[in-house]
Amino acid sequence: MRKSLLRKIKDAKKAPVLVLGMGPTALAVIRDLGRRGIPVIGVDSYWWMIGFYSKYCNKLALLDPEKNENELFKVLLDYGEALERKSVLFAIDDNFIAFLSKYAHRLRSYYRFPLTAEDYERKFLNKRNFYQLCKQRGISFPITYFPNSLEEVKDISQKVPFPCIIKPVYSHIWAKRFKVTKAIKINSPKELLHTYKKISLSLSNTELMIQEVIGGGDDRIYLCAIYLDSSGEPLSVFTGRTIRQYPPDFGTKCLAEGFKDNYIAKLSIEILRKIGFCGICGVEFKKDPKDGQLKIMEVNPRVVRWYGLTEACGVPVIYTAYKDLIGEKQPKWKSSKWVQKHKKWISFWRDIASSLLYICRDQLSFRDWIGSLKGRKELMFGLDDISLFLYFPFYVTFKTITSLIERLKYKIFVES
Repeated sequence: MRKSLLRKIKDAKKAPVLVLGMGPTALAVIRDLGRRGIPVIGVDSYWWMIGFYSKYCNKLALLDPEKNENELFKVLLDYGEALERKSVLFAIDDNFIAFLSKYAHRLRSYYRFPLTAEDYERKFLNKRNFYQLCKQRGISFPITYFPNSLEEVKDISQKVPFPCIIKPVYSHIWAKRFKVTKAIKINSPKELLHTYKKISLSLSNTELMIQEVIGGGDDRIYLCAIYLDSSGEPLSVFTGRTIRQYPPDFGTKCLAEGFKDNYIAKLSIEILRKIGFCGICGVEFKKDPKDGQLKIMEVNPRVVRWYGLTEACGVPVIYTAYKDLIGEKQPKWKSSKWVQKHKKWISFWRDIASSLLYICRDQLSFRDWIGSLKGRKELMFGLDDISLFLYFPFYVTFKTITSLIERLKYKIFVES
């Protein structure tokens, strides 16, 4: 570690934060805490990740949590030992979540993070375990199957409603091969058998799941950002709704809005308590048009991309997590005293790409697109962080080229 960085962190009045993962999602943590004078240090596998270019972030290391696992662990130990106080640790990326789950018991001497971090990979990254846990706890979720052979898929193809999707049990492993999509949409039994066989041959030892598609548009996806302390008490709660995703149907949020919804808040708290979670997370539901029920889609045991909206709406989920983890007592969340502004969050370049796809599919008119942009908005990038604006065109160019290459590879795979 650079001596100047170590000295800077030691001289700071507030406990530092280590962020594992420097993608766009990290910006919510970096900006939220950096603006409050909290030192933020980052780690990622790639030098071009946008979080490194924020004026609020200092780079610690460039290491892959899988390829450089042992080296990363040593760097974190050395960094932890060099400081005179514990850093708060946020793992932003699923690959780093898996790393943290594995080494949590050995890192806890030097870092502050939720007590249940050891369970994050087993309970949440592993979708088989997650949905089985939901079933045991009586939590409503889409019809889902976990086949172990082609014969089982043949049986499932006669039961599952179409269209359905096929996706991995571990989505972050799948993302290394198919960066452009979280799932493959299937329209018939024949297509299901063909796709399962092809993926099984291409990605050996990859567990797959088959799941019904909950009908309706992306605007039926509801969100909850929440922090639960070590006893399972909610200290900060935010609710909102997706407006658009990129890519549509199975992508990540590019336009979302925050609004108060007591039912979603209380349902999220109830579910997280049932499955024994504490820490910071993002919960997603989709409202099923067939029965009007909210079906849980996933629980991300980390900050997610749209978390910048929480602070903009006056709900400091990230800062509340930080203060609780450093030992500052925080008041419990109460719905009767809940204050949340109504505001939108947008990732402009992704929303433009998404909107063009919605328009081409006759799911959005140009007039409705303009209307959806009205209202107070929180930009993905703040005007106080000029270095991000300077780097952003290079980042977008690089990501666009990478995305086009990945889409071509994916198209070749699907059509082969």
